[in-house]
Amino acid sequence: MSFYNYNAGSLFDSITSELGAKVSGALGGVLKSDNPLIQKNLDAARGIGMNAAMQAVNDHVPVDVQRYVNQGGAIANAVQNGDFVSAGMEAFRAFQGMRGGFMHKANPLFGGVSPHEARKISQRLGSQVLTRKNIFYLEITSALGYGAHNLPAKFNMFATDVEYSPFILSGDKQKVGGAPVDLTNGSEPVELSITTYDDDAGTLKRWFSSHHAAASAKDGTIGEPGRYAIHIEVLHGYTQNRLVGYRDIGLFRPENLSISLSRHDDNMEELQMSFTQLDPFML
Repeated sequence: MSFYNYNAGSLFDSITSELGAKVSGALGGVLKSDNPLIQKNLDAARGIGMNAAMQAVNDHVPVDVQRYVNQGGAIANAVQNGDFVSAGMEAFRAFQGMRGGFMHKANPLFGGVSPHEARKISQRLGSQVLTRKNIFYLEITSALGYGAHNLPAKFNMFATDVEYSPFILSGDKQKVGGAPVDLTNGSEPVELSITTYDDDAGTLKRWFSSHHAAASAKDGTIGEPGRYAIHIEVLHGYTQNRLVGYRDIGLFRPENLSISLSRHDDNMEELQMSFTQLDPFML
């Protein structure tokens, strides 16, 4: 039977029918007898062999493949008959079937979800405006020298990294019978670390030195917190100070200034400034 000339209901059915006929013909050449009764039994055996061959094909060829083979045969038959409109419609239906099956089946390439579900997740995520970690506004001021030492613009421009935990809640676990009980002690002071560049005049190093001296003078005296308290404000998601977004505000004192110099590295000098939170009720 030609691929283009078939009269069965579907190409796949025609293929299986022809395979069965070949089996039947092969068996027919062997299973012959002059005795009518014996020949009747041989014909029955030949029919069983034909059905078994057709069933073997059906068992090993997936249903989707059978459908696509039938659709391909229908397209080829329509083209041969000059019915290009029907061929186009059949091709479109075949494409829609393949596309629909692919789009709605779980796929390991998409994390175990279907491409359709992955597209919905992507659309939901795309509608959200996520905050980038490299976009923030930093403002650092103090009352030292009546604000004469303030460098808010330079701090915001030179700062490269800010690390802190805005909420630290400590507590203890106690046993009451066989069950654990949490006993909250209260909030812990925030430790804040800022990495910055500095200019060749050492402006930020001098700023930190001044606040350190105001907190603990060389003569051993301790200054008033109101003089050396540093007001630090971090605004997330914006590069300029605005009345929107999430911000953390606190009063801190200087704790440590770390400097690393190396003649093996031709990069910009970085300062590691550490601050610890003052009494929160001072805000």
